[in-house]
Amino acid sequence: MVLGEYTDVGNQVRGAATALVTTPGGGRVAFVGYDGFNHVVSSARRNQLLSAADWVSAGRMPARVLTPAQVVPLLRVNADGFLRAVVLTNASIDHSPSLTVTCRGSEGRNTEWVSVAGALRLKPSQDPDRGWQYVVPAMTPWSIGYLRFA
Repeated sequence: MVLGEYTDVGNQVRGAATALVTTPGGGRVAFVGYDGFNHVVSSARRNQLLSAADWVSAGRMPARVLTPAQVVPLLRVNADGFLRAVVLTNASIDHSPSLTVTCRGSEGRNTEWVSVAGALRLKPSQDPDRGWQYVVPAMTPWSIGYLRFA
């Protein structure tokens, strides 16, 4: 599956730049080609790389922030592979929007968002492909909070 193509300065397509490939043995490989890791910061590029990583892992990424924001997730997974907590850090000098976060490998019904403002019970929805989906309140600059799973 081709995710992106390289075009030259004359706008001629020169081939696949980014692609997902299943090998004959059933393995999964993501190719991030031409200028895949340049200095340009882009929410679209970040999303593309995270989607490729999730595809390569056969949909086993434990958590992901879907909202374009400079928010860094740190995960705590126990020895059995169950997601125990997701810490979110707003690594920006600005407020984040409210955030949509997906989590796999957790019991999603009794989840709280914990921050300096206190604990807030969240009402998740379930996405068959992505697991539990939560909407976390906007975060202040350089703040931290976490999803606590019951």
